[in-house]
Amino acid sequence: IRNLQSLKTLDLSDNNLRGVLPDGFYELYNLTSCIITSNRLSGSIPPMIGIMKKLRTLELSFNYLSWTIPFEIGDLSNLNILYLNRNYLIGTIPLSFVNLTELRTFDISSNNLYGPVGQLAGMNFTLLYLHENLFSGRFSLSSSFFQNILYLDFSQNSFTGPLPWREDVYSRFITWYQSTSNFFDGTFPNSALTPNLRYYLLGDNLMSGSLPSHFLSNSSSLYYLAISQNYFSGPIPDSIGDFRQLNQVFMDVNMLSGPIPDTLN
Repeated sequence: IRNLQSLKTLDLSDNNLRGVLPDGFYELYNLTSCIITSNRLSGSIPPMIGIMKKLRTLELSFNYLSWTIPFEIGDLSNLNILYLNRNYLIGTIPLSFVNLTELRTFDISSNNLYGPVGQLAGMNFTLLYLHENLFSGRFSLSSSFFQNILYLDFSQNSFTGPLPWREDVYSRFITWYQSTSNFFDGTFPNSALTPNLRYYLLGDNLMSGSLPSHFLSNSSSLYYLAISQNYFSGPIPDSIGDFRQLNQVFMDVNMLSGPIPDTLN
């Protein structure tokens, strides 16, 4: 395969390919797109991946890859899309990820990765999937991160501290925000500058306090709201009736009280 030096796109997805990728694969220096999802690849991602400098798309999801993500993956400075989800990867996300300034889509979900993810907080993702891992510590969002993100899912981890949310930043892109099944505490955000937010899922955390009287103001597109299994108390705000597109609401297993608002009619 190393003889295919003019090759720019390689798609071997949805086959039954087994074993490890041959060393010659990493000598395809002109390859810009590599998609080998949904196979039976095994072994580790070797450090040699870092010499494939022209890669813009790398998709290795739904395989049996194991061990750690190599530090050398940070040498892929042109990388725009990276899918490593649904494997058996362990360890932490390398600090070299800060060098991936062109990375916009990153899916590392459904692995066995752990540790903090602070190195991702200042990056400019459009789509970020971290769910179903063992990540921990606090997760903060820079203003540039929040401005550009469209889809953010970091559910089913062990994150702690206050909910990573920005009440001071206008985000016209974000449509999906999911933080369920972590250990986030603190109160419900007072406001949101997210006019296109449609899915807001905060269930199964340690959040408490009352719901603000005008919660999620400026999120008129809200379609799905889930805040179950927390410690929220007090009444359900009348302003919930402002979300005319709201289709599903889950507030069970909290300590809410008072009447059901007439504005739900």
